[in-house]
Amino acid sequence: MKAIAITAILGLGLALSARGANAAFLNTSGTWTNTQPVGSINGENTNTISWGTGGTSSYVFDGVSETVDINDLINAPFLLGQFTHNNFPIFDPVLQSATLNVDLSLDSFSQTFLFDFTHLETPNNASPCEAGGVQPCPDLVSFPNEDSSQFITLDGVDYKLTLIGFSQNGLGNAVDEFLTIENQSNTANLFAQLTEVETENVPEPLTILGSATALGIGALLKRESSKKQKKS
Repeated sequence: MKAIAITAILGLGLALSARGANAAFLNTSGTWTNTQPVGSINGENTNTISWGTGGTSSYVFDGVSETVDINDLINAPFLLGQFTHNNFPIFDPVLQSATLNVDLSLDSFSQTFLFDFTHLETPNNASPCEAGGVQPCPDLVSFPNEDSSQFITLDGVDYKLTLIGFSQNGLGNAVDEFLTIENQSNTANLFAQLTEVETENVPEPLTILGSATALGIGALLKRESSKKQKKS
């Protein structure tokens, strides 16, 4: 995919100046695309996809809206949104995989990051259960790649979005996959962080923000990233 250049965004810098150098309004949302099997999953390009006959199972992603300290987004986990798996007895077709398109904005600046999710729909009466657990066998949700293929460039420093994992009881217990018991709605917080890209492994650039006219936002992110590296 070709890089798409955008002009410098003055709104973010102005908003930061008005509220404090490090404060910004974080807003996230998500839509599902690239569902497999093709043509068998309902709700593509929305935040909810569903599948099955004789019943319905689904994935739902709900974003967040809150004021944050930008320093807390770099190399430190933050809440990206809530993921829900509704798991009910169904017949074919069943979901195999889907791509979650996460739109992340900080005031006027916005970016889209893509993550693949895989789904294992298990026979309820298998022995042993394919994904672990006990009968009726639970289904498994996971994401094979934690790092986005897209990145942003801020004052010459590239940042990718990295998924930390799902958690239902605190960030310290985040995991990259979880089981959902049959006939259950299973919701977990999804955590992520902005991670500086190593120069020898640069992912695909999707959007670039790299102008000093953004009133120092790029320099701020670079300085804070350097501070955290020195402390570690």
